[in-house]
Amino acid sequence: MATKKSRVQAGPRQAQADATRQRLTTVALRVFAGKSFDTVAVSDIADAAGVAHGLVFHYFGSKRGLYLAALREVARQLRETHQVDMSALPGTRIRSLLTQHMTWMRRHRKLALSLLRGGLGTDPQAWRIIDDVRWQASAWIATQLTLDPANPAVNMMLRALTGAIDQATVHWLQHGRAMTMDALIEALMEIVAASLCGAGRLDPALKIDAALRALNPDEPARRTAQEAPRRPANVRTRPITLST
Repeated sequence: MATKKSRVQAGPRQAQADATRQRLTTVALRVFAGKSFDTVAVSDIADAAGVAHGLVFHYFGSKRGLYLAALREVARQLRETHQVDMSALPGTRIRSLLTQHMTWMRRHRKLALSLLRGGLGTDPQAWRIIDDVRWQASAWIATQLTLDPANPAVNMMLRALTGAIDQATVHWLQHGRAMTMDALIEALMEIVAASLCGAGRLDPALKIDAALRALNPDEPARRTAQEAPRRPANVRTRPITLST
């Protein structure tokens, strides 16, 4: 049975252990942002954190264990970033989520670029940690517009939306100094709207008009995928060819 003294001693030891784990995780994020997983040595992280190399293995089991812990920290930060005022209108909530997401990306530019440009490598568990956060955010957008993210058409276009936002983020972080945050968010809202229209094209039963009105209640109703002009059946098309 633990004595009162041993419990008191365990408290500071646990706090020190937690602090060491957090320091290693924070340093690992910085190191992995600048190098690929394969080129990082455990000693690189331990030295940068100012701890013995053996503590990496003690707390995380392996370099990969530390890497996954670092990605879980990224996921945690993103989930916290994605908290919005639920009393606002749906379109305002979505703008807020996108603004906070892009603000985090800009604040952690080097890490964000590494992750979005393939820095996760081929480790399926690493991909799943980050992809789960991305999917939760895009699925949340659908639910704010009363769309079911499990609907095949909605699901497909949400995946497309996630990829488009990722690519836009990479370009913005590299070349977007002239773009204001407000302009960027409005452009991303247009991508969200286009994704909704795509879902409506795939599944005409979806209530895309209502979703678009919820997304931008102050804008005139736009034509949805169901209302888009269709090509006459007797018009032939030819494949696009590029001249050399």
